[in-house]
Amino acid sequence: MKPKLRFKEFNDHWQQVKLGDVAEKIQRGASPRPISDKKWFDNNSSVGWLRIADLTKNGKYIKHVEQHLSEAGIQKSRLLENNNLILSMAATIGKPTINKIPVCIHDGFVVFKNIKEKYSIEFLYYILEKLQPYWFKFSQPGTQFNLNSDLIRKQQITAPSLLEQEKIGNFFNLIDKNIELQSQKLVLMKSQKQGLLQKIFKQELRFKDENRNNYPEWKQNKLGNVAQKIKAGGTPKTTTKEFYNGNIPFLTISDMTNNGKYIKQVEKLITEQGLNSSSAWELPPKNLLLSMYASIGKVAKNISALAFSQAIIGIILDSEENQEYVYQYLNYLSLIHYYDKYISEGTQKNLNIQKVKNIELLLPSFLEQERIGNFFSLLDRLIELQEQKITLLKQQKQGLLQQMMI
Repeated sequence: MKPKLRFKEFNDHWQQVKLGDVAEKIQRGASPRPISDKKWFDNNSSVGWLRIADLTKNGKYIKHVEQHLSEAGIQKSRLLENNNLILSMAATIGKPTINKIPVCIHDGFVVFKNIKEKYSIEFLYYILEKLQPYWFKFSQPGTQFNLNSDLIRKQQITAPSLLEQEKIGNFFNLIDKNIELQSQKLVLMKSQKQGLLQKIFKQELRFKDENRNNYPEWKQNKLGNVAQKIKAGGTPKTTTKEFYNGNIPFLTISDMTNNGKYIKQVEKLITEQGLNSSSAWELPPKNLLLSMYASIGKVAKNISALAFSQAIIGIILDSEENQEYVYQYLNYLSLIHYYDKYISEGTQKNLNIQKVKNIELLLPSFLEQERIGNFFSLLDRLIELQEQKITLLKQQKQGLLQQMMI
């Protein structure tokens, strides 16, 4: 067996082997019980307590964890020194990682203990990464999906010589380093934007007019006074089939989270009948949306006309105000936790229409609003391009994994 794409100096066939045979043993983790007992934990300890949440935050290598185990906790768990290949079996199923710090693992992980000399840990990591989507067909439904360690041991993989494994591992490691660097750049760009939002809206930085003079002083006003319409949406009865699968896009809170600044796609569509049966209404294109529940204060723009749930408010501004400026100012308010003072306690925290109308805005002249809006719009575009670059790099990596691994 040979891959579709490989380094030209290699030509021999790859050999099939079971995952259980690449290491001396595949060993499941263990947890102190009850895990809620504080005696198991010690923030001054050098031994981390690896959790599923740490996988997302760390990526390929585990370098930092949020919790650390006490000596008593370590004794009740499975301690791993540096450089072990670990695989998650619950929640984020089949995600591999390599620990660069001492950690203990619970029974939601397995470790490939003492990998044999003819196998490269880096190569095996990328084999497991390629296999991650495959595990879902074996995952067992329960309180949450999980894998079985016996299935992992029996899983067949195909591997070349150690020399080729090392070259493949090093190649993908370089790709991952590039993705990591680009991701760090994205974090820095977002952080810089947040710093500029605070400096500009606190008026610590000001634009000058074309004659290098200051613009007029900013005035305070309420959102409700600068909008033609501020109104919450509604949800057609979900049990009535005739209300759904129509041609009207229907925005939910989860769509707000998934789309970012511009609403480009939604999961649900409703019919005209569904729209008329509820308090839902269609917001014309190129207006503002603000979430009242869950992701409180999240703001977005709609590219095309859409309806939305009662958890979201549609905002149509007066023409005297620059929409991009108001969009950025509302983001700034979220950044400084402005909405905290308006949040009502109930079954969940939320805003309401009157509180949204009473949101206080600092408004410069229209010309200065335009300068500020254009400035941040450019920053958003640069951030978007960086996000697209990272997405493309990840897609290219997945394509290479498919072609260079059997």
